[in-house]
Amino acid sequence: MYCSMIMQERKEIPALGHTMVPEKGEPATCTEPGHKDGEICSTCGFDEREEIPALGHDLEEHKAVPSTCETDGHAAYKICKREGCG
Repeated sequence: MYCSMIMQERKEIPALGHTMVPEKGEPATCTEPGHKDGEICSTCGFDEREEIPALGHDLEEHKAVPSTCETDGHAAYKICKREGCG
């Protein structure tokens, strides 16, 4: 059993509100989303910037090349054509 007597009333303390500061966006990559320029709260990190979805890979197919007596070959493969990825 516990005592339900209120010894001191609960007092609401108002929220401080965000302190928004400008933040540059970053471009999306093949695997990571990016953001447009916008604002972020310097206190809690709340991010108001619009997200740019990840682009996905832009794959280029390479056919298999058979080995010969004098040169190496390789299996078929795909590589991303986007700069900084493949």
